[in-house]
Order: sequence, then C-alpha cells, then structure tokens
Amino acid sequence: MQENEISVPDNPQQTETHSLQAMSFSEILDGMFSLYRKHFPLFFRIVVVYFILSYVLDKITMFFLFGSLTDQNIPALFVMIFVATLITILVSSTLSYASAEVVLGRTITTNAAYQHTLSKYFPLLVCYIICIFVCTGLAITCIGIPFSVFLFIRWGVYSLPILIEDHSALGALRRSGELVKTMWWRVFGIVLAMMLIYIMIQSILSNSFGLVFYLFTGVSDSQGAGIFEMIRQVFFPTPIDIGWGSYFIRSFVTTAIEAITIPIIAIGSTLLYFDLRVRKEAYDLEMQATQQQV
Repeated sequence: MQENEISVPDNPQQTETHSLQAMSFSEILDGMFSLYRKHFPLFFRIVVVYFILSYVLDKITMFFLFGSLTDQNIPALFVMIFVATLITILVSSTLSYASAEVVLGRTITTNAAYQHTLSKYFPLLVCYIICIFVCTGLAITCIGIPFSVFLFIRWGVYSLPILIEDHSALGALRRSGELVKTMWWRVFGIVLAMMLIYIMIQSILSNSFGLVFYLFTGVSDSQGAGIFEMIRQVFFPTPIDIGWGSYFIRSFVTTAIEAITIPIIAIGSTLLYFDLRVRKEAYDLEMQATQQQV
C-alpha cells in the first residue's frame, strides 16, 4: 500500500482506524475505483433505488407522453424531468455520504445513509438549484461561460459540507469555495478527469450493448433511413422503432449500466473533499487527535 493512500477495510461492516493523508492526482483516481471495488455491496444497494425509480419513471414517461407530445402535456414532461433530478440528487448525495463514512472508518448501512441524506435533503436541493441557475444563466450568455465553469468547480464539493459538517445551503457553497480557493486548477483537472472517465466507461458499456442489441434485433423500418436516423435508431431507439417488449429489455440494461457507474463520480468527489481538507486544514491530524481521545 502506498504511503498516501486512504486504506479501507475489506469488510464493509468492520470499523477500523483509517489514515487520512494528502493524495496525488493519480491516487485519487485510483482510490475512486479501489473504494468502489472493496465496498461494492454497499454502493450497489444504494444505486438499486436509483435503478428502480429511474426505470419506472422512464416507462411512465414513454407510455403517457411519447408520440403525443403537445402543448398540453409539455408541463407533465417538465414534471418528469424534475422528478428525475430529485432522484439523482438523493442517490448521488447518499453515495457521497456513504463514501465519507467508509473513508472515516465508520459502520454505515444503506438505510442509515438514506435516512441521513433525507434529513439534509432540503439544503442539498437548494444548493443544486442555485448552482444550476447561476451556472446555466452565465453559460447561455456565451461571454459568461468562463465564469460559469469557475463557479461550477468552486462550488463542486458543496454536498459534503452539508452531509458531514451540517452547513446550511449558502454556508455549504461558501465552505466549498474556501476549500477550492487557491487550488482551483488542481481541482479542475481532477474533476475533468473524473468526468471523462465516467463518461467514457458509461458510453463504452451503453453503446456497445446498444450496437449488439441492434444487430440481434434490428429495427423494423430502418430500410431507407438516412445515416443520422440510423445512428439514432441504433443508440437511442424508441418503442415505435423496436416495439415495447424490446424497449423494456433494452432500457432495463442501459438503466442498470447508468446506475452502476454513478458511484464513480460520488466516490471521487468524496476523496477530493477529504484531500482538500487535509491539505488546507490538517484534517488528518485533527482526526488522529480525536481518535486518541476516544
């Protein structure tokens, strides 16, 4: 084991002292997968909730809205998108909290992780809304894109100050800014690498399955379709293209792939959060002193 690595127990139920030390760029990325692999049962149980809710929501959306999108049901579509966002915030925050508890050597269960996240859900939602509105508002002006990226990175670790430090929504944004301050470019590089890895893994798995599924099932009306339409039918088919039965099967697998890749970003962000605290506040020494007093 490397000197700077955050060690975790092989048994998720086992509580032991962990070493919190500053990590290099590569150690954070490596720890992201190491933590996921060692505690896969815990993270899997958490994302099962995302899988079930997202799969059901997708079927409701397709069944009631697809093929009949009019001015009357556009509000319903926005409601579906909002519900999907609420689900994503809940699950990703629960994953972050569970990751933090594991890193700190505490025993955590799926129910306990969800209960704690739900108790902090309102400030998490407020932070998310502020980030989306501010960053999106700046980005659509074009000249504000650099400021949008700057704030997105600056506020990027807001969830753990709420979940771990009990900050309010605005307090969490300030806290995130304090941690990232003077290390913006380093945090930007790590976040960019994590996002690229996440997108690459999810795209490879989803697109590979989509291509294989298309080769085995095909699309009934693909003859004479243009190249762009054929690409859409291969990777983004609708129930009209492949039938409801095939669509159920295909979306089941793609939603499962999306669910099992979500922990990558949550775990990586958690490791980054602790790395910033160790570098700026000597959090490792604080934890050692606390453990010695117990």
